[in-house]
Amino acid sequence: MFIWNKEKYPFSIMDADTMDKFNEAFSKMWSSIVDYEKENAKDGMIYGEGVKEECKIMDAFFDETFEPGTARKMFGATYNLADRTSAVKKLYNLSQKQLKEHKEKVEEIAKMAAGADAK
Repeated sequence: MFIWNKEKYPFSIMDADTMDKFNEAFSKMWSSIVDYEKENAKDGMIYGEGVKEECKIMDAFFDETFEPGTARKMFGATYNLADRTSAVKKLYNLSQKQLKEHKEKVEEIAKMAAGADAK
């Protein structure tokens, strides 16, 4: 479960469809941001219009990962890049935590199976 501003959004990286949507949307988002900055950053800065564009790119990530309209629900009509960056980081960290927990469970099951074989 992904929680943002006390709202809950169903998220399990171990769900095949969610994993595919998240990985594709994350890759697309990052590529779009890099491309945007290559073309539009002035002296390494993006300024107001760039902030809006990068917010829109991140909004697309959330809408593709969850469902259309999610970004609007999460962030409203404002273009605050810091909020979106924090949300992306939080969701990414959640995905990594879920993957780690799954790996640990599989390792525990493997140990149980090895112990059962020893009997």
